[in-house]
Amino acid sequence: MELAGALANHRLLDRLIRSRIWIAVIAFALIGIVAMQLWVLKLNGGIGRAIEHESLLTRENATLSATDAEMSAGDRVEQRAAGGEGMVMVPPGALRFLATRGALDARLAVAALGRATVQAPAAVPTGTATAAASGETSSTAAATSTPTAGAPSGEAGPTVPTTSPSSAASGATPGG
Repeated sequence: MELAGALANHRLLDRLIRSRIWIAVIAFALIGIVAMQLWVLKLNGGIGRAIEHESLLTRENATLSATDAEMSAGDRVEQRAAGGEGMVMVPPGALRFLATRGALDARLAVAALGRATVQAPAAVPTGTATAAASGETSSTAAATSTPTAGAPSGEAGPTVPTTSPSSAASGATPGG
């Protein structure tokens, strides 16, 4: 309390309050307070817009998630693959994986691709399998390919398997 009493009776404070400088100090403080309030209002407006945008994105994300769930449902994918693409579901027990032999498999694949581009008949349309036209066995037919429209001349496009592993063993044709 003594310090507050001493400060209130101080000669410089008394002189400041009674002079015209006091008006400038008060005006400067009020302008600063108003500027700070305007800045806070502007900041709050930006936060409000960000929250609205976030809620909009959350709603859109929920809608897209629901659409994705509908589109990727197992039954729908199976029906679309069987109907429009001509694919057949593999029975659960028929699926098996082959073991690789490392670099030997890579060399055999390169050699098979080299033979496939040389032996590809010119009359076969792009993107079709060549096994049926040339009478190749199922082991070489799976490795054959024909150049695609986007591939440079002399390079093979993607391979088109003509038989699945389960149909190769039974001698069946694809899709049936």
